[in-house]
Amino acid sequence: MQPKHLGMYFGLSILLLILFAGSANAGPIEIQFVRETSGSTATLETVGFDGTSFTSGATALETIAPTWTAMSYDPFADLMYFIRETSGSTATLETVGFDGTSFTSGATALETIAPTWTAMSYDPFADLMYFIRETSASTAVLETVGFDGISFTSGATALETIAPTWTAMSYDPFADLMYFVRETSGSTATLETVGFDGISFTSGATALETIAPTWTAMSVVGDQTGPGPTPVPEPGTMSLLLAGLALLGFSRRRRVRNGH
Repeated sequence: MQPKHLGMYFGLSILLLILFAGSANAGPIEIQFVRETSGSTATLETVGFDGTSFTSGATALETIAPTWTAMSYDPFADLMYFIRETSGSTATLETVGFDGTSFTSGATALETIAPTWTAMSYDPFADLMYFIRETSASTAVLETVGFDGISFTSGATALETIAPTWTAMSYDPFADLMYFVRETSGSTATLETVGFDGISFTSGATALETIAPTWTAMSVVGDQTGPGPTPVPEPGTMSLLLAGLALLGFSRRRRVRNGH
């Protein structure tokens, strides 16, 4: 490489490093879940989680009705989507304002659905809602439906056949992982994960933590689960950028003086 091009390439390289710095998405930091405390009461709670293990004890956030049978939190819109069972034969997909700690508005009904939806996870970047539909006492199907945050935009598509012991789930599209709760008995359950690329399972399930079967819904939350704001360069990186730009300017001046 000729010396007159060194400044240009150095400056461009630093610019690319800044543009891509911080583009990797960090892993989960917590799980928000519903704990059924009795036949008539439930609690929305949160627990620290690093993607593999719990990192803190549970903290109660809000008291809710046990008719919440599934949920999915969208931290970028400050909205909690949930399914409310309205009768033995009907249910409603609803949303409520939620800032990660407290409810900030009342609930709004969006769509009427079948109560056979036993779990769900919303991917706002793909405009897709993943859900589990119980087809019988011994079988269930992981399905997806187009959803723009307010209304369904397409019909449902079946993806995978699963056991109906999946009682809750949360999809992390950036890690290609589906977290789920598997009920192992009437008194025990397991938090597990399975590789999932948005269409098919890509690996077998791995057990992570043993939990109480009173977890009836959950949503895994990351500190950056999607494209974040443009990263701000660190002071050291900015110095390198300025040095590169200076070399680029020096190279250009030399080329002008030399008539190139």
